[in-house]
Formats: sequence, structure tokens, C-alpha cells
Amino acid sequence: MQPDPATTAAAVTFLLAFTAITPAHWLADHWLQTEHQVIHKGDHDWRGRWACARHSAVHVLTTIPFLLAAFALVDGVGVSITGLVAGQAWTFGSHYLIDRRWTVSAAARALAPIGKARFHNLGEPRSHLTVVAERRVAVAAGDSPAHEVTVQERVPLDRPVLGTGRYALDQSAHHAALFVTALLTATL
Repeated sequence: MQPDPATTAAAVTFLLAFTAITPAHWLADHWLQTEHQVIHKGDHDWRGRWACARHSAVHVLTTIPFLLAAFALVDGVGVSITGLVAGQAWTFGSHYLIDRRWTVSAAARALAPIGKARFHNLGEPRSHLTVVAERRVAVAAGDSPAHEVTVQERVPLDRPVLGTGRYALDQSAHHAALFVTALLTATL
């Protein structure tokens, strides 16, 4: 029995789409996301919503050339405008929801019985761990020459790291959403 050509074309389109959108996601999420977006996209105000919307738009604008390049590689395989629009609408919406941060946190709390709340907080900096450090600074007053004084300040021992549980849950949710993007792109 011969495979159905339409099914084969949809499968190839799905594989090309998923292969193209995965590196586009990494590029948009790590190289093209601005520091402002990283800091504010989870804020509970218009600034946070706007920062997250801009970041999600960058995902779409990054993904489209990747998709078009992948589809140009295989003769006879393409994507419909409906599939492309539906996939990118899903990319924008799912990326926005995941990156507002409260959604991943709420899902982790809901899955607390299986340990996701603890996993979510794994690797988060602990603000109560500090040490008093001394440093010398130059101080000048008026026309008199500068002189050094010792200043004491509290320095946090824990620093935020990229490898947190929250980051792992965020990225796994994005990759599941990318799978749906590829399905929408291939089947509509």
C-alpha cells in the first residue's frame, strides 16, 4: 500500500517546521531578547505586558525567515498562509502567556503534590544570605584633595543563575508549544 501523498507532505512540513522553529526560538529567547524585556516582561502592569508583547513579537519575526528558509529546501513541500498564520498566532500567544511568569508559577503550584512547586524554586537566589564586605573608596570634599575611606556594605552570597527550576519549566513549556506551532503550520 502506498502512503497518502497529502499525509506524507504534512509530515514533512511538520518536521521542517519543527526543525526551523526550534533554533529560531533559542535565538529569540536568548540573543534577541533585550535586558528590559527580561527584567520587566513578568511585571503586573502595562509595562510588563508591553515588554512581553514585544518579546513575543520578536519570536514571530525571528521564526518566519527560519520557516521560509526550511521550506525553500524541499521541492514541492510548502505551507499554506492559513497554517503559517495559525502557527505564528499560536507562537505569539503561547510565548506571551508562558513568559508573563505567573502562568508557569501557577502551574507549578497546582502540581505541588508531585513536587513541581519545589522544582520551580530550585536554584532561586536566597536574599537573606549576605555577608558584610569592606572596600576602600576615594572621597573628595570641596577643594581639598581626595582621601580614602573604608565603607562597609552587605553583599548577597547567592546570585541569580540561569539554571533554575523556573527556567527549566519555562523552556519545557515553550518547547511543547513549539510542537503545537509545527502541527498547526503543517496541517492547516
